Formats: sequence, structure tokens, C-alpha cells
Amino acid sequence: MRERTNIFLQHTCSYTREGIKSLLAELEDITPTNLIAEEKKLQPSLNRLMHKPDADIFILGLQSNGNNASEILSFIIKTVASFFPKARVIIMTELNSLGKLKDYLLGLNNVYAVLDNGITLKEMHLRLTEILTLPKSVQPCPFQSPVTPLTHQELSVLGFLLKGKSANEVAYKLRIHCKTVSSHKQSALHKLGIHSLHGLLTSGNNREMMYQLLHYQRKRTPCTVCRISDTFDKVVPTK
Repeated sequence: MRERTNIFLQHTCSYTREGIKSLLAELEDITPTNLIAEEKKLQPSLNRLMHKPDADIFILGLQSNGNNASEILSFIIKTVASFFPKARVIIMTELNSLGKLKDYLLGLNNVYAVLDNGITLKEMHLRLTEILTLPKSVQPCPFQSPVTPLTHQELSVLGFLLKGKSANEVAYKLRIHCKTVSSHKQSALHKLGIHSLHGLLTSGNNREMMYQLLHYQRKRTPCTVCRISDTFDKVVPTK
């Protein structure tokens, strides 16, 4: 008998949760699953998972208003990576509001797919089948294209701008000239393949998520490569 795949499901929408559970039930003959937790909102404590089987897949809902962006990213980057290193993450959100940041989420090592909340049941059935039937040795495809890393100063400038600081305020905080702030900003945007911060600044979801991801990359190393992929949800077996 095939080993069951343990699922952790979190989404604010009860209809979405019920829809996913019905699809998992339909897939029972192909790939048996075990729903070990179902939550509307992420809980800060891990106690609820410590006495349950290890989760193999986390299905997480990212709110379109960005209210839970920080919690979701922290959960993926810290909790899942530390306590469930082999688990796969599926993120569900409003792709129209996410835009370019989908690439950043896919750049996280344990994120296998970023799906739209409006995905049809047929499409969701297909995606779940693909992910659930992958051997556990299969990992997300590494990025193939070399990219230019953001400098520590560029990360700092973008971080302050995304928090709503003006160019003058950023210059004062970093003790640099306003023209230098503009130069770092333009250089960073060029490296990231983004023409303007306007779309990020007018979207709470994008602004919060970009800030959190940049903050995470700064904590990892002062000069971490900000990776952007043109591929979507490709996987390759590990050696």
C-alpha cells in the first residue's frame, strides 16, 4: 500500500478549504493523503504539530490585502524550513495582485507552486496530482540564469522606500546624498527587472511581501543574490 502524504491546510476561505479537501478525497485512489491540520489562520505555536505525523505538504493561503504576508513568509522561511525540511509548500493567493513577486516566492527553496485563488477545480486537480505524485527525492528546479546580486546599500534603500520613507528620509538615515539614493534605487530596479516601485507601493500585498523578502535576504548575507526565475514550477530529481 502506498504511503500516505500528510497535508497541512491553511486558508482563510472555508469554501477554498472544502474544495481542496474534496479534491484530495477524489485523489485517494491515486495518492492517499492524511489531513493532519486545517486552519483558517496560522497559529504561532508549533505544539499542535509536534504530536502529529510530519507534514509532507503545506497548502497556505496568502491574503490579497497582504495582512498575513509577514506571518506566511516567516512560517515558510523559518518554521517549515527548520522543522519540516523535506516538506513542499503550495501557496494560494490572488495572482493579479502578486505580479512579479510570484517569482520571489518560487525562489524560496521549499515552494513548489504559487496558484491563483480563482483556479478552476480541474486545474487544481491537475496541479495537486502533479505535486502529490512526485517522488520525495524531487526538489524544485534550481535557477539556471546567473543574476547580478543586490548590494547591501541597494537592499537598504529599497527596504526603506518600501516602508514608505521618502528619498530625503532615506538619504538622512543612510547618511548619503539624495542622488545616491536615486542611483541605488535605479540600479536595484534594473537588477530585479522592475521598471518602477509604483506598483509595489500602491499594493499593500506586494509592498509588504517585497519588504519581508528583502529583509530575509539581508539577514542571510549582506550581499545575497536576489533570484528571479523565468521558469514556472519546474522540478528536477536530486542527485
